[in-house]
Amino acid sequence: MTRAEAARAAGVTVREVRERPDLLRLGGTHLEEVYHAFQFDRDGVRWDLGSIVREMKHRHSDAAIADWLVRPNPVLIGVSPLRWLEARGQHDLVIKAAYDHPPIDDPSE
Repeated sequence: MTRAEAARAAGVTVREVRERPDLLRLGGTHLEEVYHAFQFDRDGVRWDLGSIVREMKHRHSDAAIADWLVRPNPVLIGVSPLRWLEARGQHDLVIKAAYDHPPIDDPSE
């Protein structure tokens, strides 16, 4: 999603969306950053993903977190954290997975 699309989805201004600590963004150095659509639902920013993102951003890049969210995780019996949340909604177990089997800091490795 573009910055404007993400702002509309989050219910905030274009300026405010860039400052949200609960959103993952990619790029932004020479071009406008983009946002993953999976972070939003009809009510705005998904609270479950937002709290996980805030927790993980202190130690990992946005790209590493996004990659981790969509990869199978052994703590979650081989299910990706994103699918786990969608199917089971067990937010605390996904937080545990973030500590027990964290993202790779360079997802290209």
